[in-house]
Amino acid sequence: ESVVLKPNRSGSSVGLSICANRVELAESLAKIETGAWLVEERIRGRELTVGVLQGDALPVVEIVPKSGVFDYRSKYTKGTTDYLAPAPIAPEVAQLAQDLAVKAFQACGGRDYARIDFMMTTKNELIFLEINTLPGMKETSLLPMGANCVGIDFTALVKALVAPACDRFFALSVKSSAHE
Repeated sequence: ESVVLKPNRSGSSVGLSICANRVELAESLAKIETGAWLVEERIRGRELTVGVLQGDALPVVEIVPKSGVFDYRSKYTKGTTDYLAPAPIAPEVAQLAQDLAVKAFQACGGRDYARIDFMMTTKNELIFLEINTLPGMKETSLLPMGANCVGIDFTALVKALVAPACDRFFALSVKSSAHE
């Protein structure tokens, strides 16, 4: 069975390799210069992502790369990936993905926002992939797509993202002023 090799740091699937056998894995490992890397079983299925905004799940977005792999090229080359927002999945599966996303966000001590990625198997099982604590934030990025599904446009989303940080900053400012 194939594996996925990816750096533990860097976003946008930079350095991602799909290795179908030991020879390909050895070749990919030989190209690594430094840093921590992950090797994990390749899971086949539908790729889903759920944004979490101030503790609440946004609608599920499905990622459909035409190459079959959501790598750097698929993320940033126009026309190479379709995004289905909201994802055309059973309501109970969507709800489960949203519930699991919030639980993962809370379990990791998430604050303000994140994006949680899953693979959905042919049996509608959800397999957690990762939490993106600093997801892409262009108008066409995945978190804004999910927000747009519930009527939150890009400007409103950015305001919602920075509001808690501003509140914390001003609370600290008031607190430190009171001690002067």
